[in-house]
Amino acid sequence: TYYYAITDVDTDSEESPYSIEVSVTSPGKITGLHAEVITPWEESSTFIRLGCNPSPGNAEIFFLRGTSSDNYNFSESWGGGTSVDNNNGLVDDTTYYYTAVYVYSYSPMRYSPTCEEISLYYLKPPLGLTARYSYDFTNMRDRVAVSWNAKALASLQGYNIYRSNTENGIYSLVGNVDSSTTTFYDTDVTPGATYYYKVTCLTNTGSSGLSMPKSAYVSKSPTNLTANMQTPTRVVLNWTAPNPTNTNHNGYYVYRSLTNKGPFTQINQVWGNTVTYNDTSINIQNGDCYYY
Repeated sequence: TYYYAITDVDTDSEESPYSIEVSVTSPGKITGLHAEVITPWEESSTFIRLGCNPSPGNAEIFFLRGTSSDNYNFSESWGGGTSVDNNNGLVDDTTYYYTAVYVYSYSPMRYSPTCEEISLYYLKPPLGLTARYSYDFTNMRDRVAVSWNAKALASLQGYNIYRSNTENGIYSLVGNVDSSTTTFYDTDVTPGATYYYKVTCLTNTGSSGLSMPKSAYVSKSPTNLTANMQTPTRVVLNWTAPNPTNTNHNGYYVYRSLTNKGPFTQINQVWGNTVTYNDTSINIQNGDCYYY
């Protein structure tokens, strides 16, 4: 802390009494430095947000970055208030070190000692996340296929998959796969429900943040299916649409088999909201039985 006073000096070098005293206190080192990785709207835009406690004076705050401890320079610095977003020159799968100073003047450059440094691992989430309903006909079960683009990193260890019942809800881990796999099948799902998914990638150093969410609706099967033979060459099928109806509903596939429980072969499709179909591709003889 510095204290100041002023006196008036006459031609005989005689001084007046001191003026009122004023003081200036150096803000010292910055406190509360922190950093976090942010994915705002798409994975490719992931950046690092820096922050610290407010300056007790009017000094400007500068954040400094380095790729090793205690190795900083003003060529990689960002001035501003108590928070700044940094995405200049960030390299995926890299640990960055940060410190901050108060800058008092620029000519000459005068600034406070650097504060205690922090480090942060920067790793972008996987790109290209998709989620879609994909019924498993082999094992006769519902499932959601969650897929993403592979990360081309030598240090990659795998991926974690998270799920929530709402877009902005709490995401819980539902599975993980190794680095060579880019699709996860979620079989713990309920027909008529919508699920939201996010994914992270893992390396030898750490984990990325969560990707942006993608959702999938688990379709419900049509109900009340009936088959009525009108003539030996015509069978009329009727059914009731699922409730609730899939918002992505596009139509229905019609399957037929010569044996109970299949195997079934797709014979046609019905588009839109039509809930009836005429099968005229048959010629029923005595004892013939078709399954739909």
